[in-house]
Amino acid sequence: MFVKLCMLFSVFAVFAVAMAAKTTPHSYTLEKRAAAQPLYFVKVGTYHYRDNARKEALAADYPLQIIRTRDYYSLVSEPFHEKNGAKVMLQKLRKKYHDAYIITLYRQKSTTKQKRLPRQKSVPQTKRPLSLFSRAIQLYRHNSLEEALVLFDRILIEEPENDYARNYYAKTLMKLGFYDDAEREFQKVHDTALKNESCRYLRQIAIHRSKAPYKSWFAVGLGYDDNINLTTDKNTTQYGPYLLQNDTHKTKSSYATAAFALSHTKKVKDLTLYTTLYSYNELLHSATGNNLNFFDLSTSLIKKYHRFSLVAPVGANIAWLDGKQVSRNIYTAPAILYQASRHLQLKTSLLLNDNHTAFAKNRDYLLIGGGAGIRYKKERWQASADTGIQRYDAKEHIRYDIAKNLFQGRLSAGYNFKKQYRLALVMGYEAHRFTRRDPVMGYKRRDTKSYYALSLTRNINPKKSVTATYRYTDNRSNINTYSYTKNNYTLTYKQHF
Repeated sequence: MFVKLCMLFSVFAVFAVAMAAKTTPHSYTLEKRAAAQPLYFVKVGTYHYRDNARKEALAADYPLQIIRTRDYYSLVSEPFHEKNGAKVMLQKLRKKYHDAYIITLYRQKSTTKQKRLPRQKSVPQTKRPLSLFSRAIQLYRHNSLEEALVLFDRILIEEPENDYARNYYAKTLMKLGFYDDAEREFQKVHDTALKNESCRYLRQIAIHRSKAPYKSWFAVGLGYDDNINLTTDKNTTQYGPYLLQNDTHKTKSSYATAAFALSHTKKVKDLTLYTTLYSYNELLHSATGNNLNFFDLSTSLIKKYHRFSLVAPVGANIAWLDGKQVSRNIYTAPAILYQASRHLQLKTSLLLNDNHTAFAKNRDYLLIGGGAGIRYKKERWQASADTGIQRYDAKEHIRYDIAKNLFQGRLSAGYNFKKQYRLALVMGYEAHRFTRRDPVMGYKRRDTKSYYALSLTRNINPKKSVTATYRYTDNRSNINTYSYTKNNYTLTYKQHF
């Protein structure tokens, strides 16, 4: 009897130990890990304000949900258990959200009863916010550098001694090309575990500055001009008491083009010296007397100060027509650039030019002018607007068709689509107001020119492209002889080296 009781007690003890082992926290953790299931989401954007995120979610073609991560609100798609489903959704959403990407989160499932677990508030894993630093790292690894830079900057404002955030902040600046700012941030990293990495990046910055990088490109193409000699489209011209008959026969010409540019950049601390040699040539004109050769050499000194950039260029150019020199210029165009925001840049400039015209006497002039412009670039869109005024003063006051005031404006816009194509439109307006009176006609010449150009570029690879361009020009003058219209077509292949 005693033996039977001992055997029964041992069996009961083994059963009790087994049940206790089954419900220990360690065993439960292993079960949770085994039962963890990945969920795949497509993330499409981040917003500071919930209202903005809600408006975007309502306007989307597919259902999106809002997830809050500390002070930010993120939009994600519905969850997918299979990654292939998330990839299909990613292709759909990228038609509108070009920076969308897939994120993976885990949903925990347990086979044990809830009554055996400690009491705690259950929060779905998909709604648990990432830390600010983790989110910044995620953006950095997905190459969303500008968004990551904002988050790293915010972290450093709250935690200026966070060397890990400062190290990533400096690496982000370096990737964006701000080597001076990156160098200053790397020098502030004092953590011994990060010191070797910071020193390595500092050496890379020093090597980058010590180099004298050369860049160049070469372009060849074909062109066609239906009015190469700017022939008037008016039949007659009233020249004082005389009525003159105009020759309205337009000279058409097809030709080949060749262009070349070589640039050299030298950086010394926060100064940059930029030198460029540029050549443009029109060859094999079907209409004789129009082969053009143009060379320009310029150098610019660029100084950056916070958001301002001071640019001081000096240059000279010379032009030949059928082997005979027609003009040469010496010029300078100092400018001030202001980076108002990440996407917006403002510009103001001054232009001084000393011209010598060789193909005709008494045509030399001095030019002084100024202008202002605005640039906007965001994702695939680029746009700009420029305006300016220039004054031409004849060196010899003999000809009345030299001295004038020029008012001009220019608008341009471009859009990149399918990562390989770029469509661009340029529109311009010029008002030429001559200051000297024609002695025979008794009044001053007034010209108004308008033009537009439409171009389509196909990027074959990062260094090769083909561009087709159409340009229309319409010049109206109160002297009919100078009124004309022309159409120009070009097809150009460009190779970068």
